[in-house]
Amino acid sequence: MVPDNYDKRAISIGGYGSLVPFHGIHSYDPAQPGKSVTVNLPVADGWASPNEILQFIEKVETHLDVKTDQGQLFYTLQYSDYSFHASGIENLADDLRNAFTLGEELKGTLESRYSQELRMHRPCFVILAPIEYGLFYLFLRGGKSYSDQDESEWEIVYDWESGVLMDSPVLTWPNLEKMVQDNKGRPVPQRETEVASITVRGDQQDLQEVYPLDQEETGDADIIAAKNPFTFSDIESQDEEVRDAIDRTQHLTYRVRGGTVGFDKEDSYTIKSMSVLKPDNLSLWGHQLAICSPMCNAHSSD
Repeated sequence: MVPDNYDKRAISIGGYGSLVPFHGIHSYDPAQPGKSVTVNLPVADGWASPNEILQFIEKVETHLDVKTDQGQLFYTLQYSDYSFHASGIENLADDLRNAFTLGEELKGTLESRYSQELRMHRPCFVILAPIEYGLFYLFLRGGKSYSDQDESEWEIVYDWESGVLMDSPVLTWPNLEKMVQDNKGRPVPQRETEVASITVRGDQQDLQEVYPLDQEETGDADIIAAKNPFTFSDIESQDEEVRDAIDRTQHLTYRVRGGTVGFDKEDSYTIKSMSVLKPDNLSLWGHQLAICSPMCNAHSSD
């Protein structure tokens, strides 16, 4: 049995480099003509505490209207061989402070369930949320800051980077310019990037190992978790990085198209395809970012 702490978490074998699901509404449109751009948001140099990260998110929320509620901000916490998905700033705050403890607990749960050894290594967060003009991202890589020589006392800290992915350059963004204190009135640098939008398509099929998620974790009753039905052979592209990401992903979260009448009242959930976005210049310390937003159909017994 899965412990209560993970009973309705979307957990998965497949850590660094696996797919990152995002189910929020955002203004980034990969179909816009021309190249997309990224804008780096200013973060402090070096490693940051959970409180410093939360203060930064609050600042971005205040100045740039980033959406951080459940059902808007989504994040994936990845360890070397496994991960889980969640939503909302309150859950994120708890997980930031307890990422190593959560990793050890989840490692034990998955090893017991699948009878295999898993590597933990560092906790890494991929945080995505809607923001003015595009999609806000924040990448975190966890470490330990020791306060004594025998390394018995430590605090969790994070290496970090953040920015906005936009479908086209903006001429002016006064609120962002206020955030960039050292820019001395110059235009905010916008870096061009290629964003591949790749379709993953198979036969219409039932989702397997479907389970409901705690609405307090997702902010949305129409998001479920299930096994990833796709393999690298379903990709309509030769992109090796996306192929690897799909192959590494055991479970995903899915939005039910049109909503659900209740998990216990649905006979089955089916899916045929999904899209994956891969911004070329966004990677997590060597692991390519690949974002998906899978949707499934629910089939009621009525």
